[in-house]
Amino acid sequence: MLHIFLAEFIFSIAYCANWAVLVAGSSGWSNYRHQSDVFHAYQVLMDKGFDSEHVILMAFDDIASNHKNFLPGQVFHSPDGPDIYPGSDKIQYRGSKVRPAIFLTVLSGNASAAGGPVIR
Repeated sequence: MLHIFLAEFIFSIAYCANWAVLVAGSSGWSNYRHQSDVFHAYQVLMDKGFDSEHVILMAFDDIASNHKNFLPGQVFHSPDGPDIYPGSDKIQYRGSKVRPAIFLTVLSGNASAAGGPVIR
């Protein structure tokens, strides 16, 4: 019996996939750093070979195009760093879809209720 359990456990580990849910829960120019931090985390995951299909990105997405941004369409994590804005097409939940209820739905895996990708 123990051997069957161990075999099933090893089999399930072999087929597990890593997931990341990155959330910037604040909006506005004064909260630039929150979205910047999340976009930086996204870039780190991509640079390390993380599967982009297993990254769920939630951000208001209002700083790259903010009228105060003197480099429209770009977001930076450090003054001399590269542009880390992944593009709005990579942000699955934007604007009003960034709320606690949807975040919990994403974590629970209920795609029909979330209206977008969820952890599987």
